[in-house]
Amino acid sequence: MKTTHKIIFVLFLNFWFSMHLIGQSYETALGIRFNEPSGIGVTFQYAPFREQRISFESIVLSDFNKYSRLSLLAEEHRRFLGKRVNFYYGLGPQYAFNQNFGNSFGVALAIGFEVTFFGLNASWDYLPVYNLTGGNQKLNHTTGISIRRVLSKHKKNWKFWEKW
Repeated sequence: MKTTHKIIFVLFLNFWFSMHLIGQSYETALGIRFNEPSGIGVTFQYAPFREQRISFESIVLSDFNKYSRLSLLAEEHRRFLGKRVNFYYGLGPQYAFNQNFGNSFGVALAIGFEVTFFGLNASWDYLPVYNLTGGNQKLNHTTGISIRRVLSKHKKNWKFWEKW
């Protein structure tokens, strides 16, 4: 095999086997989110069930002028390329307050990647939102970068026999 094929094969195996491992190493994280096209906000993430790979994220954004929104997302995290790099996907309701186009309510989908090192979590995600009521468009697209401080980590259970 050529060297490139070996590298691709090893990356594929790493990705395949890591799909079944638990994603997040932290339980709660709080931070700031920079959203595109405009806006800055606060994000809070809570992962109560270590074995389930499920977390809940709340995002509050504003452009400090005419637009604000609140998103509540349920996300599933999966390991990707090692212990501290994850990809995630999820969905949840979103409510937007817009002085120009009126308030809207919709469903937000989240797809993204995150990295956690030294008590900091950085993530990038893509959030398409389908408005069920209100708004000037049925489908909106946003991306964002979040930087969070890990507030608490999951406790490790070194006594594996207690699970049985």
